[in-house]
Amino acid sequence: MAPWRHTHTTLGRLVLLLVALFGGSVQALERVVVQLPQAPQFRYAGLYAAQWQGFYRDAGLEVELRPSHSQQGTRRDPITEVMARRADFGIASVELLVARDHGEGVVILAPLMQQSPNGYFALPVDVRLETLNDLRGQRIGVREGVAEVELSTLLGPAHTTRIQRLDHEPGIGLLLDSEVEVVATTAMVTEWLARERGIYLSSLTARELGSEFYGDILFGSERLLRSDPGLVERFRQATLDGWRYALEHSQSTVARLTQELPPALPELRDWYGFNAYSAGVMGRLIEYPEVPLGQSDLERWRRIHAALTRHGLVTGRFDPEMLYSVVHNDRSPLEETWLHVTATLSISVTVLVLVMLLPLRLLRAGVGMILLIFWLAVHVMEKHLQAHWQHELRSDVQEQVARLSGALVTRTQRVLLTADQLTGGLH
Repeated sequence: MAPWRHTHTTLGRLVLLLVALFGGSVQALERVVVQLPQAPQFRYAGLYAAQWQGFYRDAGLEVELRPSHSQQGTRRDPITEVMARRADFGIASVELLVARDHGEGVVILAPLMQQSPNGYFALPVDVRLETLNDLRGQRIGVREGVAEVELSTLLGPAHTTRIQRLDHEPGIGLLLDSEVEVVATTAMVTEWLARERGIYLSSLTARELGSEFYGDILFGSERLLRSDPGLVERFRQATLDGWRYALEHSQSTVARLTQELPPALPELRDWYGFNAYSAGVMGRLIEYPEVPLGQSDLERWRRIHAALTRHGLVTGRFDPEMLYSVVHNDRSPLEETWLHVTATLSISVTVLVLVMLLPLRLLRAGVGMILLIFWLAVHVMEKHLQAHWQHELRSDVQEQVARLSGALVTRTQRVLLTADQLTGGLH
């Protein structure tokens, strides 16, 4: 056979082998519906960023972000929608513990807010809020349920007699009409609306008072996690990547949100200003980069469940299996970094084996390509480490690096040995 024909045949086989190895990754996008608890705003910027920056698409997903109200004005509850299979994922609060206690198969994927978004507000002419003691003894309007439990937990059992339970989210109007002395509500919205109207409020946030309650929480269903765990993981990771982008590029994200989405509340006068203000608040509530995005603490969840139990919202025992971090056994960011690197190197070695099937005159170029891919892998690892560790590695992390590095070397040696055996058989 002529040399050029041998080369053509070898390249043809190489193409077929590459298609067999990697062709399966090209597939139609899977449609996913996410139910938001409120209208679009920077509070959910991470999901919009994941959509706009292609993180969902790269994960093989076509995601619909569904607002809280239908075109007919009907409110959609995220837990109800997910349990009824009208949505695949949703955002809720620690009320997910209550739903689980009532037999709903919800799974907590990631706390998006490490801190509670709630705050306590009063007109300074009536009450000046500076410490927790200033709240005690006041007539406080709060929506019944989880927000009431959070407030009662902070106040203590001896100081809850003057709490006024409401079936709706309280607003500044209750203060202006002197119906209550303090309102417990979402701090982000209340502070901005008061600022727009020139109303000065005395305030304390649940975060300042030491509340352990998480804020917004990304969740899904046990059914979907059992039937398609890969989809759940891809969606979860793409969402966290979206939040990382939104927080690191908050100005451009605010600008796009303001341009492409309608105002979240009709009473908002400055839609851009509200989103810009919310970006700063969300940074404090999410605590990134000090806390890894989506971090979930098992013992903290137990304490929240105990608080709900003391106030009668839940009656059963806490089920750790409702936490994705427990079921999935979350890896640390460092382990994720090394997994990315090992995957890149594994592909590099695979390509090296395929290059060895080429005629000798093409081998040098192939080896050069492998060295380039290897350099890129090391560069990726360096960038990941810079993103996750801005300070020197602690000794325990150094031990983890050594362990993972050893595993990487062992894996690479095995693949190279296999490659040597394959190429040896060709000569």
